[in-house]
Amino acid sequence: IALRKMTPSKRIKELEKKKAEAEAELAERYKYFHGVRHENASSEIKYSQIKVLEGYIHTLEEEIVSLRAQK
Repeated sequence: IALRKMTPSKRIKELEKKKAEAEAELAERYKYFHGVRHENASSEIKYSQIKVLEGYIHTLEEEIVSLRAQK
């Protein structure tokens, strides 16, 4: 079921579930990340993946807040 067709309360629950999964993945990535090494493509890719996950979590948080404000 598409998120847009759900009721706001179900949608909030689904978004919170996705947020928890993303936070768990982010914590796992941070566990093995030791910063960006100079001229190291692998560490730069890991850093980019971490930043994308952080942005995804931030977007989910914003959507949850906006849905709660609509109630």
